[in-house]
Amino acid sequence: MAAIIVLSLIMLVLLLNTLKRRRVEKKLLRANCTLNALIENNQAIIRKQDEVALLHETCRIIVDHGGHRFAWIGIAEDDPDKTVLPVIHHGLEEGYLDKVNITWADTERGRGPAGIAIRTAKPAICRNILTDPNFALWRAEAENRGYASALSLPLIVSGKVLGVLNIYAAKPDAFDHEETSLLTALAADLSHGIEAIRTRAQKEQAEEARRVSEKRYRELAANLQLKIEEERTRIARELHDELGQDLTILRLELTGLRNEFKVEEKSPIDGSAFDKIEETIELTDSIIKKSRSLATGLRPVILDQFGLIAGIEWLAENCQKHSGIKCRIDDLPENVTADAAVVTALFRICQETVTNIIRHAEATELKISLTERDGELLLTIQDNGRGITNEELANQKSLGILGMQERASLLGGSLVILGRGVEGTTVSVTMPCKKSKID
Repeated sequence: MAAIIVLSLIMLVLLLNTLKRRRVEKKLLRANCTLNALIENNQAIIRKQDEVALLHETCRIIVDHGGHRFAWIGIAEDDPDKTVLPVIHHGLEEGYLDKVNITWADTERGRGPAGIAIRTAKPAICRNILTDPNFALWRAEAENRGYASALSLPLIVSGKVLGVLNIYAAKPDAFDHEETSLLTALAADLSHGIEAIRTRAQKEQAEEARRVSEKRYRELAANLQLKIEEERTRIARELHDELGQDLTILRLELTGLRNEFKVEEKSPIDGSAFDKIEETIELTDSIIKKSRSLATGLRPVILDQFGLIAGIEWLAENCQKHSGIKCRIDDLPENVTADAAVVTALFRICQETVTNIIRHAEATELKISLTERDGELLLTIQDNGRGITNEELANQKSLGILGMQERASLLGGSLVILGRGVEGTTVSVTMPCKKSKID
């Protein structure tokens, strides 16, 4: 009899150990499924670039990989009723979300796990839907779909509860400490993923706004530059043609008047008045000379009539004549086929550079070269002066340098200035022969 009792006790212990081992194995299996879901979701966070797609993938992973019956995500609306708006779900839903009408206000409909999780910013568990009094409003709908327990996890983005991740299981007490900890970590990772996507989207929007603004600025600058050149050309022509003609006629009239009364015995005017006529003729000659110089400075006629090569040669000759700097021209092609805007930009950059050399470089020689290759023009101006310094290059108030760089950039070109100390300065400009479209 004693032996039977001992044997029964042994069998009972073995049975209890077996049951305990099976419970442990089941618990480990459950934890392993949730851990796999956590890993899968982290991979989704890395892959997904869209917030909605990430939320869809999270709900799918929780159901398909985590083994739960249903998962949905609600947004905490900041309206008077504090509505929880369902936006994403996966699993056995069957119209459940159309009927629950959940809020996160501290009212009867806000005392379920979803409302509590949003208000407290902490996980909320309904261990048994059939007995939990706070779940009474939704019990019938949940029971019809086989939901037995629920876990709600707040989604905290940028320090604020954005919404809630809700998970429903088919068995009571499905969310023990380990399961809740793993799913809480999943919700935290999801929150970080949402924040990263939103931050990236904000940066992309800001970058796009910057690009649009910069494009508008460049279009405005290019149009303004064109209008300036058109106005300079108009004024130059008026100075050269209309004012020049009027001054020439005036001089001829004055000269005729002087010649008519040059012989003293025929002159009805005294010597003082005659001298005034001579002075007026000289003044008129000076005004004609100055108006021509102004017209040439505004827009050299030679540039429009004979092109860029002739314009560069005129610049070099004029520089040598008025400054004493020896100007050498190398490697100029016979002619250049390029857009008018490109020709004007290269001439203006060359003109500005030569002017800067005369004013600041303390140079005795300069060399200008222009080559054309593969649809691009390369203009190089080199002097033997003191050499531009890094501080001068970095000076944001140097409008001359900024203006040259902007002229080149607006047409898809580039400008490089290299100071070499006592060996002088080299300015290199690369421009497409055809005007580039502003991006």
